[in-house]
Amino acid sequence: MYQNFFILIGIIFLSFISGMLGFGIAFSSIPFLGLFYSDLVNQVQPISLFLNGVTATTSFFGFLKSAYVDWKKAIVLAIFTTAFAPIGSIMANKINQFYIWIIYFFSGLYLAIRLFMPVKTEREKENFKIVLILSIPL
Repeated sequence: MYQNFFILIGIIFLSFISGMLGFGIAFSSIPFLGLFYSDLVNQVQPISLFLNGVTATTSFFGFLKSAYVDWKKAIVLAIFTTAFAPIGSIMANKINQFYIWIIYFFSGLYLAIRLFMPVKTEREKENFKIVLILSIPL
Protein backbone atom coordinates (compact mmCIF):
# COMPACT_ATOMS: atom_id res chain seq x y z
CA MET A 1 0.00 0.00 0.00
CA TYR A 2 2.78 2.44 0.91
CA GLN A 3 4.58 1.55 -2.31
CA ASN A 4 1.73 2.93 -4.44
CA PHE A 5 1.67 6.11 -2.34
CA PHE A 6 5.43 6.63 -2.84
CA ILE A 7 5.08 5.97 -6.57
CA LEU A 8 2.25 8.53 -6.86
CA ILE A 9 4.13 11.21 -4.90
CA GLY A 10 7.33 10.51 -6.86
CA ILE A 11 5.58 10.73 -10.23
CA ILE A 12 3.88 14.01 -9.29
CA PHE A 13 7.21 15.46 -8.14
CA LEU A 14 9.02 14.24 -11.27
CA SER A 15 6.25 15.64 -13.48
CA PHE A 16 6.84 19.13 -12.11
CA ILE A 17 10.63 18.86 -12.31
CA SER A 18 10.68 17.45 -15.83
CA GLY A 19 8.13 20.03 -16.94
CA MET A 20 10.30 22.86 -15.61
CA LEU A 21 13.38 21.44 -17.35
CA GLY A 22 11.55 21.00 -20.64
CA PHE A 23 11.65 17.28 -21.26
CA GLY A 24 8.96 14.62 -21.05
CA ILE A 25 8.07 12.74 -17.92
CA ALA A 26 9.11 9.47 -19.60
CA PHE A 27 12.80 10.34 -19.23
CA SER A 28 12.53 10.86 -15.49
CA SER A 29 9.86 8.28 -14.69
CA ILE A 30 11.62 5.28 -16.23
CA PRO A 31 14.50 5.06 -13.72
CA PHE A 32 12.14 6.00 -10.86
CA LEU A 33 9.62 3.29 -11.75
CA GLY A 34 12.52 0.89 -12.27
CA LEU A 35 13.10 1.11 -8.51
CA PHE A 36 9.64 -0.38 -7.88
CA TYR A 37 9.03 -2.66 -10.86
CA SER A 38 11.45 -5.25 -12.22
CA ASP A 39 10.04 -5.70 -15.74
CA LEU A 40 11.14 -2.77 -17.91
CA VAL A 41 9.21 -3.77 -21.02
CA ASN A 42 5.89 -4.92 -19.58
CA GLN A 43 5.59 -2.71 -16.48
CA VAL A 44 7.82 0.37 -16.57
CA GLN A 45 7.61 1.40 -20.22
CA PRO A 46 3.79 1.19 -20.52
CA ILE A 47 3.32 3.40 -17.45
CA SER A 48 5.93 5.87 -18.71
CA LEU A 49 4.40 5.98 -22.17
CA PHE A 50 0.96 6.62 -20.67
CA LEU A 51 2.35 9.48 -18.55
CA ASN A 52 4.16 10.88 -21.57
CA GLY A 53 0.95 10.68 -23.61
CA VAL A 54 -0.98 12.60 -20.96
CA THR A 55 1.78 15.23 -20.80
CA ALA A 56 1.96 15.52 -24.60
CA THR A 57 -1.81 15.82 -24.91
CA THR A 58 -2.12 18.57 -22.31
CA SER A 59 0.85 20.50 -23.69
CA PHE A 60 -0.55 20.14 -27.20
CA PHE A 61 -3.53 22.28 -26.26
CA GLY A 62 -1.26 24.99 -24.90
CA PHE A 63 0.85 24.99 -28.06
CA LEU A 64 -2.29 24.90 -30.20
CA LYS A 65 -3.71 27.96 -28.44
CA SER A 66 -0.39 29.77 -29.00
CA ALA A 67 -0.39 28.73 -32.71
CA TYR A 68 2.83 26.73 -32.37
CA VAL A 69 1.49 23.53 -33.98
CA ASP A 70 2.78 22.76 -37.46
CA TRP A 71 -0.13 20.58 -38.57
CA LYS A 72 1.53 19.15 -41.67
CA LYS A 73 4.57 17.89 -39.78
CA ALA A 74 2.54 16.84 -36.74
CA ILE A 75 0.23 14.63 -38.80
CA VAL A 76 3.12 13.07 -40.75
CA LEU A 77 5.05 12.39 -37.54
CA ALA A 78 1.97 10.93 -35.82
CA ILE A 79 1.27 8.57 -38.73
CA PHE A 80 4.93 7.59 -39.03
CA THR A 81 5.46 6.84 -35.34
CA THR A 82 2.13 5.00 -35.04
CA ALA A 83 3.00 2.82 -38.04
CA PHE A 84 6.38 1.83 -36.57
CA ALA A 85 5.28 1.47 -32.91
CA PRO A 86 4.44 -2.25 -33.25
CA ILE A 87 7.97 -2.92 -34.50
CA GLY A 88 9.36 -1.19 -31.41
CA SER A 89 7.14 -3.32 -29.17
CA ILE A 90 8.21 -6.54 -30.82
CA MET A 91 11.88 -5.54 -30.64
CA ALA A 92 11.61 -4.55 -26.97
CA ASN A 93 10.27 -8.01 -26.14
CA LYS A 94 13.08 -9.73 -28.05
CA ILE A 95 16.03 -7.67 -26.76
CA ASN A 96 17.60 -8.22 -23.35
CA GLN A 97 16.38 -5.50 -20.95
CA PHE A 98 19.97 -4.71 -19.99
CA TYR A 99 20.63 -3.37 -23.50
CA ILE A 100 17.44 -1.31 -23.44
CA TRP A 101 18.60 0.26 -20.16
CA ILE A 102 21.99 1.08 -21.73
CA ILE A 103 20.32 2.76 -24.73
CA TYR A 104 17.98 4.62 -22.40
CA PHE A 105 20.77 5.98 -20.20
CA PHE A 106 22.87 7.11 -23.16
CA SER A 107 19.88 8.90 -24.72
CA GLY A 108 19.04 10.47 -21.34
CA LEU A 109 22.66 11.58 -20.90
CA TYR A 110 22.63 13.10 -24.39
CA LEU A 111 19.39 14.94 -23.59
CA ALA A 112 20.78 16.25 -20.29
CA ILE A 113 23.95 17.51 -22.02
CA ARG A 114 21.90 19.21 -24.73
CA LEU A 115 19.66 20.90 -22.13
CA PHE A 116 22.65 22.65 -20.58
CA MET A 117 24.40 23.63 -23.81
CA PRO A 118 24.10 27.27 -24.86
CA VAL A 119 21.38 28.00 -27.39
CA LYS A 120 22.59 29.21 -30.77
CA THR A 121 21.14 32.52 -31.82
CA GLU A 122 21.13 31.53 -35.50
CA ARG A 123 18.29 29.29 -36.57
CA GLU A 124 19.48 26.23 -38.40
CA LYS A 125 17.33 24.76 -41.11
CA GLU A 126 15.19 22.03 -39.64
CA ASN A 127 15.79 18.57 -41.09
CA PHE A 128 12.43 16.84 -40.68
CA LYS A 129 13.63 13.72 -42.53
CA ILE A 130 16.17 13.10 -39.76
CA VAL A 131 13.37 13.37 -37.18
CA LEU A 132 11.37 10.73 -39.04
CA ILE A 133 14.37 8.41 -39.35
CA LEU A 134 15.19 8.77 -35.63
CA SER A 135 11.59 7.95 -34.71
CA ILE A 136 11.96 4.44 -36.18
CA PRO A 137 12.93 1.82 -33.59
CA LEU A 138 16.29 0.38 -34.60
